[in-house]
Amino acid sequence: MKIKIIILIILVFLIILFSEQLSRQETIDFNHQKIKIMISGELNNPGIYEIELGTTFQELFESLELKANADLSSFNPLAIIKSHDYLVIPRQGHDLISINYGTYQQLLTVKGIGPVLANKIIEHRSHNGLFQSLEDLKLIKGIKEKIFTKIKDYLCL
Repeated sequence: MKIKIIILIILVFLIILFSEQLSRQETIDFNHQKIKIMISGELNNPGIYEIELGTTFQELFESLELKANADLSSFNPLAIIKSHDYLVIPRQGHDLISINYGTYQQLLTVKGIGPVLANKIIEHRSHNGLFQSLEDLKLIKGIKEKIFTKIKDYLCL
């Protein structure tokens, strides 16, 4: 009987000890993690920015000093920015189509991009994240040097 009581006391002690240690463990606050992005184009201070993980385009644009002729219409304000994204803020009246944010219909306006290619561009950026350069289009099956040369002057990031 004494052995059972001793074992019970030891078990209670261990439970109390482990529960205190578990409560002391630090929790990770993902809300304050930082990511880095690069921004160029129509803003006063282009360069590398450090922002909080989960920042939307709307929140980012509210914090930037944009030039008066910045065109934000091709960006989804509710989309979340990902680490290492490279954003180019176009000028209003500029007829380039963004390969990162252009819609299916916008991509179809580029001579040389048909329905199949427009879908492949959108599918590629959905699965792999934003394009980091126009040359990344060559990673898409069906875009060889000839097609790339034909369409590149009508596109931007």
